[in-house]
Amino acid sequence: MREALRFRWSMNGNLSVSQMDDEIGDSADRAPLEGDTEQMAEVLKHARDGVQSYRVLAEASPQAYTPNLAMSLNNLAAFLSEVGERNEALEAARKAVELYRGLADASPQAYTPNLAASLNNLASFLSEVGEQDEALEAAREAVELYRGLAEASPQAYTPDLAASLNNLANRFSAVGERNEALEAAREAVRLRRALAEASPQAYTPDLAASLNNLANILSEVGKVNDALVAAREAVELYRGLAEASPQAYTPNLAGSLNNLANLLSEVGDRNEALVAAREAVRLRRALAEASPQAYTPNLAMSLNNLAAFLSEVGERNEALEAARKAVELYRGLAEASPQAYTPNLAASLNNLASFLSEVGEQDEALEAAREAVELYRGLAEASPQAYTPNLAASLNNLANRFSAVGERNEALEAAREAVRLRRALAEASPQAYTPDLAASLNNLANILSGVGERNEALEAAREAVRLRRALAEASPQAYTPNLAGSLNNLAIRLSEVGERAEALVAAREAVGLYRGLAEESPAAYTPNLAMSMSNLSNCLSAVGDWEAALEVAREARQLVDDLPQAAVLGVDSDSAAHDLSLNAE
Repeated sequence: MREALRFRWSMNGNLSVSQMDDEIGDSADRAPLEGDTEQMAEVLKHARDGVQSYRVLAEASPQAYTPNLAMSLNNLAAFLSEVGERNEALEAARKAVELYRGLADASPQAYTPNLAASLNNLASFLSEVGEQDEALEAAREAVELYRGLAEASPQAYTPDLAASLNNLANRFSAVGERNEALEAAREAVRLRRALAEASPQAYTPDLAASLNNLANILSEVGKVNDALVAAREAVELYRGLAEASPQAYTPNLAGSLNNLANLLSEVGDRNEALVAAREAVRLRRALAEASPQAYTPNLAMSLNNLAAFLSEVGERNEALEAARKAVELYRGLAEASPQAYTPNLAASLNNLASFLSEVGEQDEALEAAREAVELYRGLAEASPQAYTPNLAASLNNLANRFSAVGERNEALEAAREAVRLRRALAEASPQAYTPDLAASLNNLANILSGVGERNEALEAAREAVRLRRALAEASPQAYTPNLAGSLNNLAIRLSEVGERAEALVAAREAVGLYRGLAEESPAAYTPNLAMSMSNLSNCLSAVGDWEAALEVAREARQLVDDLPQAAVLGVDSDSAAHDLSLNAE
């Protein structure tokens, strides 16, 4: 569940927050303008020509035409982003802000709203190229401006303030400021709920979008049950809207169903998640048949999601079929528009590699993972801030695929590179990337163990636990599951070097954490508890406590016997985590 910020614009109007669909529905879920590549090229040419025409006019008559130039630059930025020209889009958006800032300085009442809207746009384009801190700064300023406008004129600007708060929430989330993100998302929902109560037809769609945003951010801070409530309400609202106006709101309903499926999976309701994901695919397949250019990207994304949920319930062959289709669709899109869709193709190849591995097709899985890394490496060379995180995640996947075919030295090389990249990212932006560094360290520990480097493996496992302990202390709901997983890995690494007493301590703590999680959310965490108890039993045996080991093993066995088979198949051990989303793990 990642950001999907869609822009709606026209050649005749300024791109403004009120024209934004600021829903972060699902990963890489951006509907391009309808039309083929030639038509998009023509649209882009018209946008460039418009900027050039207004530039000439503004040079001759600044007061009359500078506002039009700024507006045309905002439009151009949106079109450039749509075709993957993100750096040029950012340049145009920066110039638009610069022009509107000058206009607002001279005439605040007339142009402050335009400046605020342009800052929101700039924040989005900055985020697309990985400039998350500057994006946050721009989004903060936009909210500050809209808050002032809304205080002076609530009816006119409260809707814009709410949309801007949604964007701010996304920017906070991108830099790891999840509590601040949650605060902004809650305020956006509160404002839009009041607007929708006063004017349902006008603002119910906005409320549904904000509820989706809120659901995603609640999930990020570990409040998964609250997130599920928000996601269910979003689906309910969009379903009502789609029944009344199918063409307008069926795409939103499909996106919201994807979000709901993700959250249902997080709480362990995997069969219900699959139902929601199947409906999303069915809706998007119909949309793509009617309008291929507009909705094929969304169908491909939903197929990726469906593959993940099918895998979770053990339907691995059907999952592989869905993943293959997603790659096929993205490959066609990337051939027609490389800059726009190569990132999606790379992510989809990562997913395909994981599903191929699950059905034993290890050589083909390795081939897909290699291609994903190759694509992300090219993207990261051209735009390091935007794609280095994805390259690191893809290297983790490649390391796992190398391990699966016995290429352990190559696996170790890929895992080391992933850690190196993520360490640099975490040093520059600790809140955003420390969780990823911890995950890569877990992976590295496992691979080091596989090549007999057990002391170095233990060192990596200890660091992963240390990082995740700090994260869990700051945000228990979000990171306690990860800490428990790392403690399990640490117990194994300690056992391998003969530190059996310390291994037992780590294994006991892991079981204690998973037991607490399973009490709150049985469907989601009972499989992990059973796995952790099995590990504890081994540690007890290693120190000669046979009676306790047998007792723990029996309880673990009983937990497994009581679980649905899908839940057993879906257990995530964190040691073989793969990238099941269109963005980095």
